[in-house]
Amino acid sequence: MIARSPTGAALLVHLRAEVMHRSYPILGDTLRRIEYLTTHTSIADLASILLQDQGFTAIVLHAANKLNTGSRSIITITRAILIVGYNAIRDLAIAAEITDVAEKRCPRVSI
Repeated sequence: MIARSPTGAALLVHLRAEVMHRSYPILGDTLRRIEYLTTHTSIADLASILLQDQGFTAIVLHAANKLNTGSRSIITITRAILIVGYNAIRDLAIAAEITDVAEKRCPRVSI
């Protein structure tokens, strides 16, 4: 019998568990901080942290504008957090970290 690969939410849970318990200490620490920030802070606190990383701020703003149903662009990170949501921001951060680590470890592979 062939084992099936996890999909969707199960895949995300599987990847989180693998990364947190394998030999990726920097990534594991980052994921723990992100998990804490998205469950134990206010929007203002999270916005303050996100604004320290211009690249990730741009990712969140882009995601918010893609989800926005209004006619005006989302230009503040606090508004973007409200639209995107804590869980999606956490997931975006995890994806960005995993991509960054993969690109550093395998520079020839384009992700």
